[in-house]
Amino acid sequence: MPFVSQYISYNYDDSGNRISRDIILITPKNQSDVSESKSDSLGLEKSDILPEDEPYYADKFGPDDVRIYPNPTSGQLKVEFVTPIECNGITISVYCSAGKLKYQKKMMQNPEVIDLSNQSNGVYLMTIENEVNRISWRIIKQ
Repeated sequence: MPFVSQYISYNYDDSGNRISRDIILITPKNQSDVSESKSDSLGLEKSDILPEDEPYYADKFGPDDVRIYPNPTSGQLKVEFVTPIECNGITISVYCSAGKLKYQKKMMQNPEVIDLSNQSNGVYLMTIENEVNRISWRIIKQ
């Protein structure tokens, strides 16, 4: 069974009260699993950078498509925005399971390489955020 990642989304009412929590399970896909069209089953665009057989996790970052691969990783993790995006103002942070910040970087290029090779094996939380959007990913370092 392939590794399944999860994404948790919260919805709030106008007063700031949480009204729902959605847990979305994300299973890896291969570029070759995507049909010849320019989008995959989630409506996300195909990557011109991602190798055909590389499993990836995809999500939306506002209106933009983002992919994380490989996960699990042995050290080098790539964050790729498939749609053209201005990288200024995007911060990538990685936290250990205890909540301590282990890595932080302003995104300067696309794809951005995150080097976790000097971190111990385990589960990490990676956040990608700008002034408007924020998404979180569970990363496994092997």
